[in-house]
Amino acid sequence: MKKAELMARANRFYPDGHLSEYFDKEGEFVDNPDGGDGLARFIVSELNEAVDYEQPDEVIIAQATRAMHRAMDEICSVIAGLDDLVNWRL
Repeated sequence: MKKAELMARANRFYPDGHLSEYFDKEGEFVDNPDGGDGLARFIVSELNEAVDYEQPDEVIIAQATRAMHRAMDEICSVIAGLDDLVNWRL
């Protein structure tokens, strides 16, 4: 699977297709200062850094999925910490 294929696939499932603002036709990360969607930028950056696109498709998909799950876990940890802060202040 080529990087551009994975990026296009991920972009289909991202709200409003904003991932495409952060990758070129080869799927390479593009730091678009006018993009305005930090989460989309982060996702494209992670998928570029965390995946070895020289591997078979199954490995590429597993690495991409693992990277997104790791990001989700980290975001959920931040949410939990902020929720705790709200509860602490009450």
